[in-house]
Amino acid sequence: MERLSTWTVASALEVLADLDRLGVTEVAFGGGEPLVFKGFFELVDRLVAETRLAVHLTTNGALLSDKALRRLRGKIGEVRVSLYDDNDWRGTLARLRRHGQRFGVNLLVTPDRLPGLRALLDELRDLGCRDVLLLPILGHPALALDPAGGRALAALLADGAGADLTIKLGVCWGEDLAHLPRLFASSDCGAGREFVEITSDRRVRACSFHADSLPFDDAEDVVALWAAARPELTAPAGCAGCPRSGAPRRSSPEPRAQVRVYSAFASNNSGSYTLLGAFETSERAAEITALLTRLAADMEAAGEGNPLRDLLAAAGIAAPENVGKSDDWPAGWASPPEAVHVDQQVWWYAPYTVTMPAVIGRWFYAMRGRVQVELDHAHHPLLAHLSLWSDLPWKDRQGVPLQPLIDALWLGPLAADGIHARVRRNDWAGIDVLWLDPSPEQMRAFVRTSTQLGLRCRLTLSELPGPKVDLDALW
Repeated sequence: MERLSTWTVASALEVLADLDRLGVTEVAFGGGEPLVFKGFFELVDRLVAETRLAVHLTTNGALLSDKALRRLRGKIGEVRVSLYDDNDWRGTLARLRRHGQRFGVNLLVTPDRLPGLRALLDELRDLGCRDVLLLPILGHPALALDPAGGRALAALLADGAGADLTIKLGVCWGEDLAHLPRLFASSDCGAGREFVEITSDRRVRACSFHADSLPFDDAEDVVALWAAARPELTAPAGCAGCPRSGAPRRSSPEPRAQVRVYSAFASNNSGSYTLLGAFETSERAAEITALLTRLAADMEAAGEGNPLRDLLAAAGIAAPENVGKSDDWPAGWASPPEAVHVDQQVWWYAPYTVTMPAVIGRWFYAMRGRVQVELDHAHHPLLAHLSLWSDLPWKDRQGVPLQPLIDALWLGPLAADGIHARVRRNDWAGIDVLWLDPSPEQMRAFVRTSTQLGLRCRLTLSELPGPKVDLDALW
C-alpha cells in the first residue's frame, strides 16, 4: 500500500525535538524506505545537533551509497539492512563495513529460506555482519513457517548455526519458538508500551503491522495517546501470525540451570570535540594549523593508509596502526575536523564525533606547544572568551582609544546573522568578548579583523552547562 508522507524536515524536527524534551530516548527511521524522504540527511543533522535522541535507520540499502554513508557517519547509532533477494545486499554490507558503520541484518525466515539459512548466516559473518535478526512473516500465512518449520529453525539454531554471530529472534515469533532459551520470561512484543510507530500521514499506531491508528497534532498528543490509549495500542495487530492474536499458546518448558548472557549497546548523539593549544609564536601556531588542515584532508582521502599515524611518527611518537580509525575520527563526515589559527594558539575542532585520539595532545607537546583545553564529547554549546589588546608596550596601550576598535568588531565579524556575543572594555587597556558557539569560519574572520586592527588575541573555550545561557549574566 502506498502512503504519501505529509512530513517536512521542519515539521518532523518540531515533533521529534518535543518528544526528546518529553523523555523519549531514541528514534528509528524505517520503511517504506527512509532514504527517499527529501531532506533526510538534513533532518538527521539537525536531530544530532539539536536533540539528545539516539538515531537509528532501517533500510533496504539501495540508496545507501558511499556519499550517503559519509553524510551519516557517526550520526546513526545502528544501520539495519533488510535483506531481500532482489536487492544488492552484499554490496551494501561491503560499503557499511568499509565506512566503519555499525550494522546488522534483518532477515525474514520463510519456508524457502530455511534450507539455505546456515550457509547464508556463514556468508553474513564473512561479510562483517555483527548480528542477524530473524523475523517471521506476518499477514501472509503461505509464507510463514508451519509448526514443523519452527521446530526445524529451532533445531538449526540449537545445532550452532550462526554461532559466530549474535542471533536475535524478533518478538513477533511469540511462543512459536518457546523451546529456545530466553532471557526474559515474557513473550509480549511490547508494541504500544515500550515503543510506538509514527506514520507518514501523522498518525500513531502500536507497530507497522497494526491496521488501526490514531491521529495526532503534536508531541504532547503522542505522549497523551501513549498513556491513555493503552487498549488500542496493546491490542492484536489484526493480521495472521500476530502473537497477541489470542491463539492458544504453548507453555514454555521449565528452564534448565544455565548462564544467560545479555549483550546490548547504548547509542546516543555524539558531541563536539575541542583541543586548544598554545605555541611559542604566532608563526609556529600558523605552521601547526597548516599541518592539521592538511591532516584533515589527507584523512578524508586516506583509503587504507593512515596519515595521522604518519604525522605522529614524524614527531617521534609511536601509535597503533588503527589510531584515528573508527570512532576515533569523523572521517568522511559532512563537517570534518578543522584547525583555526588564533594568534599563538591553535583550535582543533570537530563539530560532531564520538571522540578524537588523545595522542594529538601529545603531538602538541612534541611540536613545542602545550594543551590548554580539551573538551571531549561536548553536547552543549561552546562559550568562547577572547581577550584582545593592542600590540604595543604596556605604557603605550593606555592611550589607545578602544571604542573605535569595538565598533569595528561589531560592524565587521560580529555583525553576521546568528552571532550571539557581548563586547566590553576590560581593566587592563584591552577588550573582552564573550561569544556563544562560534564556528571555525566565524573565528577565522574575527582573527583576521583583529589582526588588521593591530590587536593581539587570547582564546579560552568552555562547554556551557546547558543549551541556553544569558551572556549578560556572565559578565
